[in-house]
Amino acid sequence: MSRWPKRVIIGLSGLAVLTVSVFAILATTTKLPGEEKTPAGVRQDTALYIKMRDGVQIAADIYLPQDYQAGQRLPALLRTTRYGRDGQFGWEYRLAVALKQTDPHDEQTDYLNQRHFVVIVADARGSGASGGHRETEFSREEISDLGELVNWAANQPWSNGRIGTFGGSYEGATAELTAVTNPSALKAVAPISSQFDVGTLAFPGGVYDQGVMQPWSDLIRRLDASGGDVCVANRLSGLRCWWAGRFLRGVKRVDADSDGQQLAQILAQRRNQYPTELLSHA
Repeated sequence: MSRWPKRVIIGLSGLAVLTVSVFAILATTTKLPGEEKTPAGVRQDTALYIKMRDGVQIAADIYLPQDYQAGQRLPALLRTTRYGRDGQFGWEYRLAVALKQTDPHDEQTDYLNQRHFVVIVADARGSGASGGHRETEFSREEISDLGELVNWAANQPWSNGRIGTFGGSYEGATAELTAVTNPSALKAVAPISSQFDVGTLAFPGGVYDQGVMQPWSDLIRRLDASGGDVCVANRLSGLRCWWAGRFLRGVKRVDADSDGQQLAQILAQRRNQYPTELLSHA
C-alpha cells in the first residue's frame, strides 16, 4: 500500500510538468496581431522610429494589410496618441490569447486593413516610446510633428501618396490639428470625437475644474515617467505588480530597440510639463 501514494505523487508531478510544458510552448509559439508575414515577405506590423526636423525620434507602428503584395501602393491613415500606441506583452498575455481568454485584435485597425488601408499609429512627442519633451499638450512642436508624419508616410514604398488622419478624444484632436500644417498629401481628416474647445475642459463655465485636471495630469505624468509601466501607472506593488507584469510590461519598443536601451535613454531625458503645473501659474 505504501507504493500507491508515491505513484500518485509521481503521476501528479508528471502531469504538472507536462501541463507547464504545454503552456510554455503555447506562450512562446502564439503570435500576436501584426507578427505574421504578408505575401510580400515582411511582417504585417513594423515598429520604427521616424526622425523629425530637430532630430527627435517619433515611435510608430506601420500596419500593412494581411494580404499586402510586394509593389502595392496604398492609401494610409494616421492615428497619433499620447497614451502609448501599444504595449510590451508578456508570456501570460500570450498564453491567454492562445487559450482564447482575451482578444488581442484592434478592431479599428483590422477594419481599415481589410479595406486596404495602411494604418500608422504613432506616439506623440514626449509620450509613449517617442523622444522629445512636452511643453504643453498640443504644442506647436507636436503639431509640426503631425505634418512631418504625413509627409513621411506619403513617401514610403507602400504608399500611394494619399494620407488621412483619424481618432477619438485626444487622437481626434491630433487628427484635426494635422490639417493646421497643411501638408499636400493630407486628403482626409476624420475625428470621431475631439476636444473642440480645450478651455471648456479645464474651465467649464469659467471655473477651474481641478477634479478633472488633477487626476488626468497625475495619470499622464506616471505614464510618461515610467514608459507606460503597468505597476507605476496603476499604483500596484508586490505580488499584484509581479502578476500584472507578466501580462503587460510597458509601452512597446521599436523593433530595432530589442534590449530597451534606446527607450530607457529617452525616458531618462524626458522633461515634460503638465496641465496642473501650467495652470497653477495662469
